[in-house]
Amino acid sequence: MNPNRNKIKLSPRLRWGVGRQGLNVNFFKIGGGIFLALSSILVIRAGYLLLSGDDAPLEQPQVLGAIDNSGQEAAFTEYKVKSGDTLFTISKDHGVQWTALATLNNLEAPFPLRVGQTLKIPKQ
Repeated sequence: MNPNRNKIKLSPRLRWGVGRQGLNVNFFKIGGGIFLALSSILVIRAGYLLLSGDDAPLEQPQVLGAIDNSGQEAAFTEYKVKSGDTLFTISKDHGVQWTALATLNNLEAPFPLRVGQTLKIPKQ
């Protein structure tokens, strides 16, 4: 008599377990480990920065037209508008964005310029 005749053959999926839930568990274990490692690094870095004793004040951002600590206005050049000038051409010639020129000189849309008008242009 043949001993293999009465054995039931299982498909590979049934032999390994239907759905293979084990992979999902391993994925979350690995992801959780990575998250834990990264968050630990961030906490250690924050503690180092707090305890490093670097009490230097943060650098103040540069604001167009701002007044510096000495009470003098930031350096500007004055430009007299000529015939045919537009805000765009003036800004292009001086390397400044046209929106910055409009804001600094309190110009509103459609940004009209008059011949002889004086515009403030920040020095670079």
